[in-house]
Amino acid sequence: MRFPEDCYCQTPRRKAKKGVHGAHLALFGLRLRWLANRLHRGGNESGEAPKGGSVRLKMAKRLLKLTLRIPPYERPRNKWRKKLHEVIRRKQRSSPVRYSENDKLEVEVRLYIKGAALTMHDVDNRLKDVLDALQGRAGGSKKRRTLNPIIPNDRQIYRVIMEKGPPPKQSHGLGHLTIRKFRAWEIVQSIPIKRSKST
Repeated sequence: MRFPEDCYCQTPRRKAKKGVHGAHLALFGLRLRWLANRLHRGGNESGEAPKGGSVRLKMAKRLLKLTLRIPPYERPRNKWRKKLHEVIRRKQRSSPVRYSENDKLEVEVRLYIKGAALTMHDVDNRLKDVLDALQGRAGGSKKRRTLNPIIPNDRQIYRVIMEKGPPPKQSHGLGHLTIRKFRAWEIVQSIPIKRSKST
């Protein structure tokens, strides 16, 4: 990148003797000021104005991924939903992640269950508890939510991965929950399907 001659400035010799770094910083500051003025007027780094006479600024992408540890299941189920909801809200308050009605999401859950209870719990029932906690439902009427929703509606969730298992020693019984943006899988047909003549 080349700068016009008027943006170069030489520091007086008296100041330059005291510190060469000061001269370099002054020159660097003038260059930054010149570049900022060019961009503000609609130019680019080379000093030429882009097509349309304006500079397009890229907006930062919204963060949609939320990863946290969740408490082990306990009865009654509505009590666990409230506890799970509070853990997610606490994690959300310390991050910029927020979900809107137009977001398409996927949820991954790994729930640790001890002992014989592991074979007694159905993954579909525990998954319903997680999804209801995410949308702020923990008992009461279906028309009225008892908690503030984290996700406006569970129909925004396009993919779910639910897993149960015994807790590892280092987990202290805490499971895993991940919410992220839904990404459609690419279906690739590697083996051709042979159709019979009758079809």
